[in-house]
Amino acid sequence: MKRFLAGIAMLAAVGSWGTANAGAQVITSLPGASTTGQYDGADVVVTAGNVVYVNADPVAQHNVWSDAKKVPSCTVACEPLFKSGAPVSAGGVQQFSVAHLTPGDYPFHCSAHLNMKGTLKVVQ
Repeated sequence: MKRFLAGIAMLAAVGSWGTANAGAQVITSLPGASTTGQYDGADVVVTAGNVVYVNADPVAQHNVWSDAKKVPSCTVACEPLFKSGAPVSAGGVQQFSVAHLTPGDYPFHCSAHLNMKGTLKVVQ
């Protein structure tokens, strides 16, 4: 529980990232997400830029990985188009960029729980 609260406190301190990260958008996994397959909202609307991922599940480690690959023809050990990083524990906070994405829909999942799915909707 302490780690969860520390992560929430870290999210509350978004200002400490500086003005370069102002306006970062948030994706959150919900408690029990590994069994329910839910992020907070199936569709997350963002503008190209920085995204913050927060694991609010007090039990399991989670992350955000794009279903699409950087190299579409890749079949082994492929790098996703975007990712938050390795799965993080309760209260974990990760930041990643989607500045390279054009407007459109980008399905994503948790690399540790493939039933956890969402869609990143990039708008201008």
